[in-house]
Amino acid sequence: MNLRRIVYEAAETLRAVPLIAENEVPVVEMEKGDIRSRVAAEIGRTSCCLVVSLDSFTPTATGKDGLYGEVSLIVSVFEKPVTNRLDEGDAPAESPKFETSPTIMNLAQAAANALDRTQCEGMNGPFFLDEITPVVELSEPDFDGVVTCDAVFAARDLCIS
Repeated sequence: MNLRRIVYEAAETLRAVPLIAENEVPVVEMEKGDIRSRVAAEIGRTSCCLVVSLDSFTPTATGKDGLYGEVSLIVSVFEKPVTNRLDEGDAPAESPKFETSPTIMNLAQAAANALDRTQCEGMNGPFFLDEITPVVELSEPDFDGVVTCDAVFAARDLCIS
């Protein structure tokens, strides 16, 4: 298994999720170019964005097929609520838009549902959702009013060769 392939396959899986596809939410692979500028541009264009990356690979054993270990996959969700929720208004929780609009928590939940227990080709076992981190507001000038959270997944006994 190639670690880069995990990122690309996860990104493709997310692009097919109805909430993401129907709302044209950009899904960016971490390794492509200047990620900070790309995320800022996508938020400026669509008010939200997902970034797929690998956080770490921790070796646990060496086998005849390669190195085995645990890998963490991160889906970072970014949203600028002040522009992303303009047409939502004060929609109550009973409103259909409450669950179908591309807000930060709806996108994080969609990512969690799409990737939990999925397996990329060549993996020995599936990814499992570890957590969805708390929503925090970014304090950087390029990301004024942008909030973010992560959906964190782990796969154990992954063999890289």
